[in-house]
Amino acid sequence: MVMRLTASFVALALLLLAQGWASPSFAEPALGPDESVSISQHLLELTNQERASAGLPPLQWNDTLARDAASYALDMATRNYFSHQSLEGLTPVDRAWAAGYQPFDWGMFVGENLAKGYSTPEGVMQGWKASEAHYRNLLFSGYAEAGVGFARTPDGTVIWVEDFGNRPGTSVDPASGS
Repeated sequence: MVMRLTASFVALALLLLAQGWASPSFAEPALGPDESVSISQHLLELTNQERASAGLPPLQWNDTLARDAASYALDMATRNYFSHQSLEGLTPVDRAWAAGYQPFDWGMFVGENLAKGYSTPEGVMQGWKASEAHYRNLLFSGYAEAGVGFARTPDGTVIWVEDFGNRPGTSVDPASGS
């Protein structure tokens, strides 16, 4: 009797999962903080490979931009929206300032790429390369730093955010053109 109930429970759980009634976290464990940072840094490595192929210097990892990107990805995933503007109307520049990142010229050198539905950094990069605006943003020579974050929606869809920036003291000074 116990064996029959266990088999029935497993069959029911699989049926619910297949129909989308159960949380995808049931089938896929959450990532630990180290794994999340590693995946995020891998996307920055892919960004830097594209920049190198275009003769541009690499972007440096920035913890403030990474925290901002991860926080924003989680906000979009949790509150079910996808936009460069938060539900409160905050822009990437507003969010960077609020996170403590103070760029040149009141945010003139802050940018953001978003992606949704890609399960790997390689998939995200292919999507951005296929989009003229996103690819142009990756190759903008005014950026010196970046941070990446991602989060899963309740249905398991991944939202990616890459925030770009430049501020006094970084390797690219927009005022000097170098």
